Amino acid sequence: MGQRLDETMPRILPLLNRVVVLDQTAEVLGSGDLLLRAWLLAEQDPAEELRHLLFVERPPSTHHSIPTRTVWEYANSRSQPAERQ
Repeated sequence: MGQRLDETMPRILPLLNRVVVLDQTAEVLGSGDLLLRAWLLAEQDPAEELRHLLFVERPPSTHHSIPTRTVWEYANSRSQPAERQ
């Protein structure tokens, strides 16, 4: 088991660094990188980059998928000024 950890940990640890995740995720996660990058972009509110990732880089058949809609709605909710109570 120790050998497996020695092999796995160097691949997992970079995922703790947001810069690595945003810039090199495909190298680390392969096809699973899209949603992770999308969530991080949504959190940081770079709307154009997120729009490109979700609606240009991905096929039209995914534009209305639950994951895409959820990330996009989250990004839009964060970009709206908070209502004063």
